[in-house]
Amino acid sequence: MANELDTEDNFYEMTLWPHRSFKVDNVKFLLGFISFGLILPILPFLGSIVGTFILMFSIFTLALFGSLFIKSYSAETIKEIVKISPREISITRFGANGEKKFWKANNYWVKVNLYPNGQIVENYLTLVGNNREVELGAYLSPNERVQVREKIENALVKARLQEKI
Repeated sequence: MANELDTEDNFYEMTLWPHRSFKVDNVKFLLGFISFGLILPILPFLGSIVGTFILMFSIFTLALFGSLFIKSYSAETIKEIVKISPREISITRFGANGEKKFWKANNYWVKVNLYPNGQIVENYLTLVGNNREVELGAYLSPNERVQVREKIENALVKARLQEKI
């Protein structure tokens, strides 16, 4: 969900990413298990034309699953980096297709909105500033969005206090 960094330079950074319940280390086991499950029903037909035909589709299915699984864990996955300094807040969003979007605004004018029920998404989290409203953490669970809102609001309060000093 989030990785936070609070540096000595009055700078706060939070990285948000989607939850991954399956560890990459377990891929070999999973691919072996799927291979066994695909080959076991084919064993009686091996050596025949039907068995060869079914084996080709099983290998194709296994290769497709493996490549899509690896692609989902590639470096081009979705993540958002929120940086809060004493004067401004910025969000850098990296999309699944490698697209990079950037937004920043003055801390004094930024407002954190959490739209509870009644929306398309429960606890829809946005930041408003610089004449724009941007969504944050669309892939997070509703409870995680509440936690992110609290962390951002606390960091904004600290940053605004630093600005006055």
